[in-house]
Amino acid sequence: GRRQPLLLLVGRGLKEAWRIKTADAAYGKSEGGRNTWISHARSFSSKSPKPQSILRPQLSFDALQKKADEGDVQSMFLLGSAYLKGQLGAKKDYDKARMRFEQAAEHEHKQALFNLGVMYLEGQGVTADAPRAVSLFQRAAAQGLAEAQYNLGNCYHAGTGVDKDEEAAMEQFSLAAGQGDHKACLRLALAYISGDGVNQDSQAARQILQRPAFDGNAEAQFLLGYLLLNIEEASEQNIKDASFNLESASSKGFIAAKVRRGSHFGLSV
Repeated sequence: GRRQPLLLLVGRGLKEAWRIKTADAAYGKSEGGRNTWISHARSFSSKSPKPQSILRPQLSFDALQKKADEGDVQSMFLLGSAYLKGQLGAKKDYDKARMRFEQAAEHEHKQALFNLGVMYLEGQGVTADAPRAVSLFQRAAAQGLAEAQYNLGNCYHAGTGVDKDEEAAMEQFSLAAGQGDHKACLRLALAYISGDGVNQDSQAARQILQRPAFDGNAEAQFLLGYLLLNIEEASEQNIKDASFNLESASSKGFIAAKVRRGSHFGLSV
């Protein structure tokens, strides 16, 4: 099967990210049936990331425009984001956003490629064109952009704009999960839980869920807690870990976690 290669792809990326996250934490820096809860979690994990926006650019809109017109690729991308979201005093304008993203994409700017892909996938200010979106995601994913890898995985999984290919989908989810992308981790874990595109393997699912659960992702905490409770002859530590994850997910308003914890430990909900 493909379990070992896929897990190796995840593991390579997670190993260093986990080490850094754990070090930061140490220094203080930082009830339905099975089909019901799998369906609920999948509805979250299948949502595609939205276009990337600007993160407090240091330049004003006019300065960005000047630099973009002078050929600065990052400024082209930031201007496109400003028009896409209506930020920095710019009015929302999909045509101008697309134009600036296309300028940056000519230089293989990975975030611009990704944003263009989302626009064409969802028909934001353009005629929807799934094959073109896939091509843009492929170019961004080849540069290691996790969001593009995740979206590309979804396209391969659903056969959107490309022939359906479960092996390619799982590879892209694995690459994104290896960078710690929460949605990719969830999607891959759900595949191992349900046997969707891979052999069922709850141990692999638990391994993949560790990182997003540690980061505080409620969906991952719920799934991890559920899986820990279903281990045959679960150890005392398994039970403690399950309780912790379900309680943490419950505190974030994840109702299914509250119900599962209550039903297992005899707590009122």
